[in-house]
Amino acid sequence: MRFLNITNDEQKITAFYSFYKKYFPPQERDTLHNMKALAQKSVSIPGWTYVIQEVMDKDEPVGGLIYDWFSDINVLIIEFVFIAKAYRHHRIAQRLIERLIHKIPDITILIEVEKESPAKEFWRKIGFSALRTPYIQPPISKDQKAFDGLMLMSNKPVKNLKNILHNHYWKYAFLN
Repeated sequence: MRFLNITNDEQKITAFYSFYKKYFPPQERDTLHNMKALAQKSVSIPGWTYVIQEVMDKDEPVGGLIYDWFSDINVLIIEFVFIAKAYRHHRIAQRLIERLIHKIPDITILIEVEKESPAKEFWRKIGFSALRTPYIQPPISKDQKAFDGLMLMSNKPVKNLKNILHNHYWKYAFLN
């Protein structure tokens, strides 16, 4: 199993997008154009890194992770994590998260999770808990509407959530 950072490779992002779009409904999914634009944009903004990671088994994509890391406040927000059905229950997603925690000590990790998703149990099992703050995701692209079917979970208590969302995540990670 290989974990590849493909953020700076437009060809690999295009191939990754074909795999990624199978796992998210249109109202939750980013566009290929936005993914490429965010990857380019984050290079020029100090303190913000947009990362696209692909999980490969030999030459076959089996999963992915997209996140925003705000190094100035040591907060990482996972936008998307997905594993192909045949590869679920093999701890791949857990290894992705463990790698992040190991790589960036004392990191606060937030994840957007569908309110009705069984994935909530996975996140609880690895130490995340639901935040009580109501959450509505802003439109990801100009063609989409705000989405209220998500909730936020975190690996630790979060201070200044409103600041994190308004002055970091929504300010940089959305192109609207």
